[in-house]
Amino acid sequence: ANPPPPAPARFLAAVRRALRLGGPAAVLLRVLLARAVSRVYARGSHAPEGAGAEYGADFRAAAEAAREVGAMLVLGDRPVEITLEKAWRALGA
Repeated sequence: ANPPPPAPARFLAAVRRALRLGGPAAVLLRVLLARAVSRVYARGSHAPEGAGAEYGADFRAAAEAAREVGAMLVLGDRPVEITLEKAWRALGA
């Protein structure tokens, strides 16, 4: 398997995808969401009380399990633009 591209290449690919899927508004929304999330976690906030896990614990557990057996880890997640579009439609907007 090929190693992932360096961080700047992944960032630029994400910006291009956001532009293609949702235009400039999607890029702006993605930046605002990332900033809000980083502020929340910078304050030491974690998963909601009662959730039973810290934010990202599932991904860390998957990475550790993959390392233990020498497997390649593939994290599947759809682009945030698709999730936001579905939410927007569900609100009747």
